Amino acid sequence: MFGLDARIALAIFGALSVISGAALYSAIKQARATAFLTEMKEIGKAWESYYIDTGGNLPQNSLDSSNGQFYWLKNNFLVEKPAGESNWNGPYLSYDPMGYALKDSSTGHKIYMGLLKNEDSWNDWIDGRCLSGKNCSVWGFISEIEDDAMALGIDSIVDNSDGLDKGAFRWFLQGNSTYAYMLKVAPIKNPND
Repeated sequence: MFGLDARIALAIFGALSVISGAALYSAIKQARATAFLTEMKEIGKAWESYYIDTGGNLPQNSLDSSNGQFYWLKNNFLVEKPAGESNWNGPYLSYDPMGYALKDSSTGHKIYMGLLKNEDSWNDWIDGRCLSGKNCSVWGFISEIEDDAMALGIDSIVDNSDGLDKGAFRWFLQGNSTYAYMLKVAPIKNPND
């Protein structure tokens, strides 16, 4: 039915469509990872704006260093003016306040800022806490993420694919079903020292 030339042309077009489809899929994955990373960087910029405007870090959620809430910051001050803070020029983000955290109503993700150590390897925020004697940074978190599909793409962009527990971008499984992604924002004086 088809001549040899038509079959060769059909095979070439078939191969090209497979190659271009794979390239398109890869480009879409990369674009999603870049967009998510941009959102994480915006959270860091909001913290920086608060810091510049007020002259200080977000307050810690607890003053008791033995309490796990000690390592979380009062992120609600990125969208709600703290009492008595005349230099606050927010809101710095458009998320919904939820206690000391924030919530993205469109995705259900929770947004936090926390204090974590700068060491090369730790695998979750409990292991990474800013304990006495450690060099620490403010980290931005997005949690309640359904899967870790974008994590490898973001890790490739930020840390040249160094893995989930190293570098300026990290991620871990929360409980049994959702993930948290973390991005280092800025070094900070250790509040435990």
